[in-house]
Order: sequence, then C-alpha cells, then structure tokens
Amino acid sequence: LHLRQPASSLVAWLRRPAWLLATAATVLAAFFGWQLLQQQQVAQQRAQLASQADSQRRAVVQLLAQRDGLLIRLQGHGAARDAHGAIILDPSSNTALIAVEGLPRPAPGQAYVVWLVRGEDYRQAGILPIDEHGHAELFLSPREPLRLYDALAITLETNAQATSPNGQPVAVASLD
Repeated sequence: LHLRQPASSLVAWLRRPAWLLATAATVLAAFFGWQLLQQQQVAQQRAQLASQADSQRRAVVQLLAQRDGLLIRLQGHGAARDAHGAIILDPSSNTALIAVEGLPRPAPGQAYVVWLVRGEDYRQAGILPIDEHGHAELFLSPREPLRLYDALAITLETNAQATSPNGQPVAVASLD
C-alpha cells in the first residue's frame, strides 16, 4: 500500500503538465521582463551621463575660448608633492576648470575635496574625481562670484561631505 502511494502521486503529478508549463512560462516571463527593465534603466543612466559629460565638455570649450580667462598654476605639496595642474577661471561666466595630474589615488573611504577659501571661511566646491592614472578634472560654477574668494584648496578627507576641511591641504592656489 505504501509503495503504490508514491507511484500514484507521481502519476497524478505527471497528469498536470499544463500547470507545470504555465508555472515555468510565468517564471521565465517574469525573469525576462525584469532583465528588460534593468537594461532600460542602464541605458537611461548611460544617456544621462553622456548628456552631462557633453554639457561639461561644451562648458570647458567655452571657458577655454574666453579671452578674459585666467590661468592659475596649481602645485601639490605634502603627500601629493608630485601633483601639478592648473585652474582656468572665467570671471565673466563665474566658472572654473580644475585640472590636476599626478595625484595619488585616495585610500578607500577617502576623497579629495575642493574648497573655495575666503579668509578663514571654507566652502566646499566639490569632490575631485581621480582616474586610475592620477588625473582629475572638476568644473566649478559656484553660486557666489569667484572673485569673492582668496584661494582654492584641495584636501584629502575621510568624510567627503564635510562642511569644513579636516585633512591637510594637498594643493593650494591663490585666486587674487
């Protein structure tokens, strides 16, 4: 009696192939639908990043084409003494481009933070992204006019969202 029960339940289960096929089809449809949704989201993110990069490139070209732009040399010191670069300022559009070479990659959990300095007041201007070759670029368009600031400083911070610098400056440039 016990031997027949598993056989009869197996036979009963095999008599329901429609349910099995319907369940498998539903699972596959859900999986492929989810995959399609993920691909669409990735494509949208890529398009948005490409649009942002294109806008920044156009702004940089416009900045470089300005005749009243200022070029300020930027030299690293301390842990980044081999770093060097420039700040291109355009007072008429209140924009600046920071370009630095030779920055050491920050340790995990650390970031280079750019500050606009007025006297003893530091305003965070952005996080300086570093590529694998130690190259960094940051386009600035602050709310307040750049001419109101005395200097630009770059520090290595453990908290990229800091409201004031805690790390030592790795580069400083006078904006006067």
